[in-house]
Amino acid sequence: MLHGEQVRVDRDRIFFGKGPVSWQIASPVDAFVQHLVSGVFAEGQEIKIGLESQEAGFLIERVETLPRPVFNGSMRFTCLSPITISRLIGSNSLNGFNSLNSFLSCHYIRPWEEGLSDAIKNNLLKKYRLLHGKDSGDTDFKIIIDEDYVKRKNGKITKNINFKGTNIIGFMAPFEVTGSPELIEVGYEAGFGEKGSMGFGMVKEIV
Repeated sequence: MLHGEQVRVDRDRIFFGKGPVSWQIASPVDAFVQHLVSGVFAEGQEIKIGLESQEAGFLIERVETLPRPVFNGSMRFTCLSPITISRLIGSNSLNGFNSLNSFLSCHYIRPWEEGLSDAIKNNLLKKYRLLHGKDSGDTDFKIIIDEDYVKRKNGKITKNINFKGTNIIGFMAPFEVTGSPELIEVGYEAGFGEKGSMGFGMVKEIV
């Protein structure tokens, strides 16, 4: 996730003004992070970001590892990037049975809709299985959005992001999670919700 003191977003571009820019990266795979730090993000090295015709160069001044939270059964986080989670909806022209005549579309679940916690939990369970090669022994998980924050924002906590021509709807708000520390850890390291590889779902702990 890129952060800067002066940032302006214009459609599919991010413009940074004067001042340092930080790039925060999280991954549940330690070897990936170590390789990235030693190979790409060596101090004094320059990296380039953007399209070849419009790329910007950044000189790396410092690389540091942020302290990991102590994961437990009840934690509070805030979003560094939007959390997005979806389900398929639609109808079928042949008495409800799956067929080539099914019409399915992707519905992004809003924070106030039912099924948000279960959808995020199921996504975390899949990630846990991929990372550890087994199912999690604890499947308890619930996410609660900070209602006071939502009121202060007049309910406007959703973001519509156009990513390479595709509209993705997510939300940004402080929230509390309760349940399995293992699943919470996966969410922190791999992102809560879908599209973590695109930068969605990154959070930081509220202490």
